[in-house]
Amino acid sequence: MIIIGLTGGIGTGKSTASRLLSNLGAVVLDADSLGHDTYKKGTELFRTLVKTFGQEIVGKKGEIDRTKLADIVFANQNLLTKLNLMVHPQIRIHIEKAISRLDRKKTSMVVIDAAILVEAEWTDLVDEVWVLTAERKTIIERLSNKFKNNMAGALKRMEFQMAQSELVRKADVVIDNDGSYGALKERVSLLFKDRIYLSQGE
Repeated sequence: MIIIGLTGGIGTGKSTASRLLSNLGAVVLDADSLGHDTYKKGTELFRTLVKTFGQEIVGKKGEIDRTKLADIVFANQNLLTKLNLMVHPQIRIHIEKAISRLDRKKTSMVVIDAAILVEAEWTDLVDEVWVLTAERKTIIERLSNKFKNNMAGALKRMEFQMAQSELVRKADVVIDNDGSYGALKERVSLLFKDRIYLSQGE
């Protein structure tokens, strides 16, 4: 089994690359989704988050309102750091359990889709780090289309992310996604086939 850590900043197309890999047959572990599971209503982390950030982060259905929580932490670096210290270790536990389960099933490729892969120091869990990149102009255009009603919030998130140049320094593979969807699909497909071939030959 080969484990790929897929990362990249907002607007670089990481989620699109993740879907392409899933369509090709890779099992994708979405760190963002796993993070939501760690603080569902009734969990210890849920109670800790409410105690730390206030009852206002609880939505109408009794679960953590991720938008409200994001508005709070992305306005204050110290609060974002505090949140990460609470959540990241819990997500890692979920990822490690999933990897063990998939390894027993003889899964060919597992992809850990995580924007915070490097920041959270999860690179030791993977065989390779793949980083999606794009020019700032391209990223802004994509964000303008996706976050029409909250562009300011999207730009704020960009400010708190690790610099793209730093991610590239940590990368085993850099996927330039400044072009078309077709170009990204071809690049990801070639990488997938190459890694599967190599892993089967081991």
